[in-house]
Amino acid sequence: FFSTMYVTTLDEFVVEAERLFTADPANTRYSIKFRHCDAQVVLKVTDNRTVISYKTKELSDVKLMEKLNNAFLHHFTEISPEAVAMELDERQKQQEKQQLAAQQKKQQQQQAQQQKKGKGKK
Repeated sequence: FFSTMYVTTLDEFVVEAERLFTADPANTRYSIKFRHCDAQVVLKVTDNRTVISYKTKELSDVKLMEKLNNAFLHHFTEISPEAVAMELDERQKQQEKQQLAAQQKKQQQQQAQQQKKGKGKK
């Protein structure tokens, strides 16, 4: 089921957008579109089930939209401590794999050189 909600004020849009984001931050998306044909700015937030949309031609809303954009950028780029720990663990595992592969390659090269030396003595 997919529902669309059109709000008439930017304040209402902000409240509903924050509600969607806090309910499901991983699936929430935010978009801005400027429609040249009628000089409107269209803001949309969705969580794949609900779409909240706001349209405006008012220049006074632009400053408020800038604050809203900054708030969303902050929320979308905010990293939880658990995510940081997982990323560090993943990086450490990658480094360990690379070191192991380098050691194995070095051992193979040493074995190949020893085999060459052994064949050259015969």
